[in-house]
Amino acid sequence: MIADLPLPIALTVFAAFGAVVGSFLNVVIYRLPLGKSVVWPASGGPHCSRGLSWYENIPVLSWLALRGRCRTCGGSIHIRYPLVELLTAAMFALAFWFYGPGALLFSRLIFGCALLVLFAIDLEHQLLPNAITLPGIPIDPTSEPYLLTSEGRVRLSNASSLGPLPDETAGDGRPPA
Repeated sequence: MIADLPLPIALTVFAAFGAVVGSFLNVVIYRLPLGKSVVWPASGGPHCSRGLSWYENIPVLSWLALRGRCRTCGGSIHIRYPLVELLTAAMFALAFWFYGPGALLFSRLIFGCALLVLFAIDLEHQLLPNAITLPGIPIDPTSEPYLLTSEGRVRLSNASSLGPLPDETAGDGRPPA
């Protein structure tokens, strides 16, 4: 589906989706250290907490249109919001370009989003929340667990240094030529 699109269009779609994800990451960055829910209530102004209209919640564009100020109270909206959205958009587009569509892309984007959230929270609060760090402990970012062999079996790329799988040999233990 997305792989059938011309590359510039696919990158644009992924960048736009990344900006939307970045908008949610901003919610996580703001609310998680404060112990607030990341799903409810809807986003609001940073000072007056008035609920935002849909057109005030468009990644990057709304911040630019409002000139970094709340429409209701005029309070400033931190530059972090569009920066996180732009970084996430760039990460999504570059990851799609580098990995192509598939499970490996998905796993790398989850890892990248977690790192971006951790970086922003640590920068502001000097805190790395367990809700993000503990689930990330068993993840090995250098492995590529979704690579398939020509027979369609999953094989860890790190295991390639151990030699071929048993039935990938020429019969005498040597890899096929």
